Amino acid sequence: MKTLRKQSISNGQKGTGILYLLLCLFVTVPQQGQASNSFGVMFISGAQSTEQNFSPYTRMPELTQASFVFEYPDASPFTGNHQRDYLRMRESFENLSSRSPAGVVIFAYSVGGKFAARLALEKQEVKGLFLVDPVDGAPPLFGDKDRYPDFLKANLTENLAIPTFILASEQGEQGGFLGIPCVPQARGPKHFEGFISKEWLTFKVISGASHIDFLEPPLTAFAKWGCAPSRTEGSLVRGETQTLWQTFLSQAHIQ
Repeated sequence: MKTLRKQSISNGQKGTGILYLLLCLFVTVPQQGQASNSFGVMFISGAQSTEQNFSPYTRMPELTQASFVFEYPDASPFTGNHQRDYLRMRESFENLSSRSPAGVVIFAYSVGGKFAARLALEKQEVKGLFLVDPVDGAPPLFGDKDRYPDFLKANLTENLAIPTFILASEQGEQGGFLGIPCVPQARGPKHFEGFISKEWLTFKVISGASHIDFLEPPLTAFAKWGCAPSRTEGSLVRGETQTLWQTFLSQAHIQ
């Protein structure tokens, strides 16, 4: 704290000094690593996406004052384990929620949706879910139910009753690499819809969109070639998704 020097000051200067002292007493300046707002946002990606791919949704003015974390599952076919991934994400969520007294909203893409839904079941601090082409179960070509269990059927014994927006691609359920869709119909957005209370759910399909249109390039080779091709412009899909995400945040009253 600076030492005040004894000097002759005017009445105007006195008033300014008193105002400054009052501000110091009653205004708390956020410290590094803390948000001046009281809500948090958790982003959970799919197996073949990175934080850069989510830049349209993480670098928005609405989130400049928010605390947020970015999580992703282990995509390796040799070491991947969704049970282990979930435990790590739960710890990350608990750390975030401790800094977010107004609660946490989760933005999840693809297989990230299964982790988001399970967190919402177990953690009352989850105040909203924005699920983009969510997928439950195992990745394509991997059927090990011990490492890649269906979280919804195994853990959701009752429907979730929190604000939820499910955004689906029209092309996601179409065959991609080796004819295998990136969004299996039995474990995709419609599957998730059945576990959300209707009064809390908004469901929208983007016409012509591919599963990967939601991602900002560059994309991994598997993400680029493994899914059914798009029938629309990817930048338009991302723009619409960003607008819907902004609206969801506003309607959830967490800004």
